[in-house]
Amino acid sequence: MFSYKNLRSENLKPLLVVVKILHFISIAVLALVPICIIPGMYIGFSVPYILSFAVYAAFGIILAGLLASLVAFEESYRQRTVHLEGARRDQT
Repeated sequence: MFSYKNLRSENLKPLLVVVKILHFISIAVLALVPICIIPGMYIGFSVPYILSFAVYAAFGIILAGLLASLVAFEESYRQRTVHLEGARRDQT
């Protein structure tokens, strides 16, 4: 499972790493919540308590998507600026 594998950035590489880790952990938690319901009931946890982790996982996926869109916007803006600076140098 490789999330955001085509997304690249020159300036926001640490944020991109955080986005990928957050997305991976959120997907893993979202996949483990249904598996943990039955064992959790036998241990003594209530079902709503276990299902609340799905909300946190969904929030993590949404946050990772928003941060990834920020990285993509910054990278496209950087590429556009580099292109415009190159065109300006060619004119002079």
